[in-house]
Amino acid sequence: LPILRASEREQLLQLAAEPALPAPAPPLPGPPGPLTIPELLERVVLRTPQADAFVSASGTLSYAELARRVQPISSQLIAAGVRRGMLVGLYLEEPLEQLLGLLALSRVGAAYLPLDPRHPVARITFMLDDARAPFVLTQRTLAGQLSAKSARILCLDLAAPLTAAPSVPAVEVAFEAPQPSDLAYALYTSGSTGIPKGVMVDHGAVVARVAGHNRFGVGPGDRLTALGPGGMNLY
Repeated sequence: LPILRASEREQLLQLAAEPALPAPAPPLPGPPGPLTIPELLERVVLRTPQADAFVSASGTLSYAELARRVQPISSQLIAAGVRRGMLVGLYLEEPLEQLLGLLALSRVGAAYLPLDPRHPVARITFMLDDARAPFVLTQRTLAGQLSAKSARILCLDLAAPLTAAPSVPAVEVAFEAPQPSDLAYALYTSGSTGIPKGVMVDHGAVVARVAGHNRFGVGPGDRLTALGPGGMNLY
C-alpha cells in the first residue's frame, strides 16, 4: 500500500530537486580537535578580528574589541574568587553586559546560570539555591532584588560605553582554562509540570552546535537573529 498521497510524493520530489546547500564556511585557524567557547572566540579573532561581533543602537564592537573587553573582567572574576568548575548566576539586563559576563566566566572555566530580571524573585532565588551557585554576577541597580541564601553578589563594571576610548589593559591574572567536557552553562525548565529542573550543557556541545551552522554556508559577514531571553537555549 502507498504510504504517501500523490500530492505529498510530489512535494518530496520537488524538495529533492532543489539546489544543494551552499558550500560550508572555511574552517577556523588552529589545530583540529574539540574546542571550548573561549578557544572558539580566540580562533574567530585570529580569522576576522575586525568583523562585527556585537551591534546595537549605541555602537558596534569587533571581535578583537570584544576579546579585549573580556580580559579585564576575567581578571576581576578571578580576584573575587571565581574558579573553574563553579556555576555562577548571571543576573543582568543589557545584552552587551550579558555577552561580556558569560564570555568572561567561560574564559576562567566557570559556567553561567542565566537569570532573567523579569522573572519572579521567588523563581530566581530557587534557581540560585538549587544550583548552589556561590556567586551572582549582576549590576548595582539589580543587586537589591536578589535574596539568595548563600550566593555572594558581584557587581562589576561590565559594559563601558561603546564610544569610550580603549582603557589601559589590565594585568593578566593566572587561571585554569576550561576543557571541552566542562560545564558551559545551566538552564532551568519553566516548572509548569512541577519544580523547575536544571539542564546542563558542556563546552563541546555548544561549539558543535555553532559549528553545525557551517553546513548551511554560514560564515564571516553573515548574521543570525536569536529571538528570546538569555535564559533560553538559543545556540
